[in-house]
Amino acid sequence: MGVTRPDLPEPVQTIIRAAERLPVAVPGVVAIGLVGSWARGEGRAGSDVDLVVLSREPANLLEALGWAAGFDPHAELVATRNFGALQERRLRLPDGLEVEIAVGRPEWAATGPVDPGTAAVVAAGLIPLFDPEGLLASLVDVEVGEQRTAALAQIAGRLTAKDLGHPLRVGIDGVCGAGKSWFAHDLAVVLARGPRPVVLLNSDGFHHVRQRRYRQGRDSARGYYDDGYDFAALADRVLRPLGPSGDRVYAVKVHDLDTDEEIRDATAVAPKDAVLLFDATFIQRGALRELWDEVIYLDADEHVAIRRGVARDASALGGSEAARAAYESRYMAACRTYLSEEDPRARASIVVEHSDPRAPVLLRPHTVGG
Repeated sequence: MGVTRPDLPEPVQTIIRAAERLPVAVPGVVAIGLVGSWARGEGRAGSDVDLVVLSREPANLLEALGWAAGFDPHAELVATRNFGALQERRLRLPDGLEVEIAVGRPEWAATGPVDPGTAAVVAAGLIPLFDPEGLLASLVDVEVGEQRTAALAQIAGRLTAKDLGHPLRVGIDGVCGAGKSWFAHDLAVVLARGPRPVVLLNSDGFHHVRQRRYRQGRDSARGYYDDGYDFAALADRVLRPLGPSGDRVYAVKVHDLDTDEEIRDATAVAPKDAVLLFDATFIQRGALRELWDEVIYLDADEHVAIRRGVARDASALGGSEAARAAYESRYMAACRTYLSEEDPRARASIVVEHSDPRAPVLLRPHTVGG
């Protein structure tokens, strides 16, 4: 059914819709994938939109650019590059947003074995947008690894089969650095092969404003635990509307992390049979835990989680040493409070040992509240 990312800015959504029309406009297209920062949920204002387009007749895309008008009638070709198996056509739209379209043959997605360049693209994030032959799905499975694919498929089967008469609200929990966002991404890709639509909601849109987030101090663990996320808004504007008596109109985001503005009018309507995926730490606090239909807890060794978190956040936090200090004093310290006060591992309906993301172990599926 595909993955919906309603939190993406409208200009990015417009580009995705235009990309999905390419197979009709250009003969030979067999697969299209969103890759890079927007695929992995890390895109920010000014980030390029990166696409991979595979075609049996790539000349239709490389030698004539009439299709570019589908992105915008005034789109301008600003760069071409040859990466070997992929050739880039970079477009700049009138609003300044750039779209990097990497064109290649279906062989780019070959899995026996996977080309190192292809593997690097997949590792940086890939969401299939058009994949009728399963080329990108097979590629993702190989790169994700057999054990991870099997665990994801087992969880996806459980979620797909659970019909409650309203969208299935699935929370992905775990300490900072446990790998929640990547797990949500990979699970969404697997779920999208089934009959139910998938909504992948980014927790970055549910922070409090900076003044609230840091009112107890920028290094305060208790401040991060109490004030990091606007869980009241998550409950009232997402989880309850998607619940048994809700109208299915939910908030896409309530806060813009870049501008620090509160957002009040970004909403969407979820299909009745949708599966919502939302990943964040602390999502089983207090009354919030009763609003999930399933909770997946990723159980990762603390030292491994800190190492991953520091590597991920070093550039944003001022370098590796500053990032490690922040994890020790604020982020992981808050997680320890969460583990002590709420015991989220015991409460979750699904528990996955996730110290090694390529070899996750499904430890416990059981009924929520059991």
